[in-house]
Amino acid sequence: MNPGAPAPDPNAPPPPPSPSGSPATPAPTPGYASAPAPATAPAPAPALPPRSISRFEANLVRISRFVMRQVPAEQAMPLLTGRLNRPPCLSADAIHLVKDSLAKGLVIYLARLGGWRRERGVRGDGTVQVGRLWERLTLPERTFRFSAQALEFLIWLTATNLNDPDIWVPDLEQFTPADQWLVFSAFELLRGENFARSLRQRQETMHNPLCRLAFPDDFVTIGPVAAERWRPWLTPPGVAILEAMQSYLQARWVDIERRKSQVVDWGVMRNRGVEQQAILGQFLQQCVAANRRDLARFLLRALGEVLHPNVGLEQWLAGLQVTGTNVPARLSDRIETQRQALAVIRQIQTLHDWTRWARSVAYYDEEYTSAQVWLAIWTECEGEVLVERAQRLLRQVEPLRTGPGSNPL
Repeated sequence: MNPGAPAPDPNAPPPPPSPSGSPATPAPTPGYASAPAPATAPAPAPALPPRSISRFEANLVRISRFVMRQVPAEQAMPLLTGRLNRPPCLSADAIHLVKDSLAKGLVIYLARLGGWRRERGVRGDGTVQVGRLWERLTLPERTFRFSAQALEFLIWLTATNLNDPDIWVPDLEQFTPADQWLVFSAFELLRGENFARSLRQRQETMHNPLCRLAFPDDFVTIGPVAAERWRPWLTPPGVAILEAMQSYLQARWVDIERRKSQVVDWGVMRNRGVEQQAILGQFLQQCVAANRRDLARFLLRALGEVLHPNVGLEQWLAGLQVTGTNVPARLSDRIETQRQALAVIRQIQTLHDWTRWARSVAYYDEEYTSAQVWLAIWTECEGEVLVERAQRLLRQVEPLRTGPGSNPL
């Protein structure tokens, strides 16, 4: 306020109305600053019209969101045991909703599962990147693509009754890593249901390396996975999924080992050990071929949990029956079953061989960086201590190798 300006007259008449009928804007009083005009709020964006889809399409969207962990199982299970006629085509609105569920669901799942963890990873060019998953990999290396096979799989889930499934023959050669992850996600959610057997026997599940690596006991006596089916998981973008799932796979293999004490059938124990030996052997060979030994850190960390200081054979063999018709009559068969019970523990030898190799790599060799990454993982997990504990266990099931210098590994 200007001290020298005259005070406003309180008895002054109000300003005359404007020609439009509304009060005119008063002129500013000399000596007083006029108030700023109120800011005008932006007009709200027009609401999008609701998308109109059929009953089949609504079920398809609900099941796709269930597989992507976006809706609870209670909302999807009744839809999986019903049967609907597949329409000749889907509307654009339905396809948009399914694509939206797939695009968001996979990214959120990987971020929550383990992508948020700060890890050390080896890139394809041999360099090492440290950080979260989206910091270690470039955008093209973590860009996933769902093919038409993903939509066909979801349509099959929607149209068929899983208690009596219809026949659908997938084109496995067209499956992308994202498509295979979709199958893995559905199998993981449904493997405990009554109709899980029909899913286990399907081609897209039996030949899915991710399903076989996470659930080896569900696929005994099926046979190995073709080597070419492992390669997409050790190169971008499939390797991004495998990196994010390290902590998940670690927990899975710890649970697999701890549940062996509940196995009572000798034949079941032997078959499971054979499958575990085969699937881990394949995986470790592919890691070496791709120079990505760091992708096996989940196995070493799982062994670190299982091989605790007071570990004993009862953790694996306590449940096996000592009498009964399923007990092998031959001593050699019983010994072989006990050896297979420790099939996962025996993998420590392969990891130990990797460590010997890594220590022999000179700093000027191309594989020096990846060798140092593996040595860091081995040291972090106290690998030498784990080797000693594994040897102590294995000597107890190797009666012909009991000498002081024997190495049961």
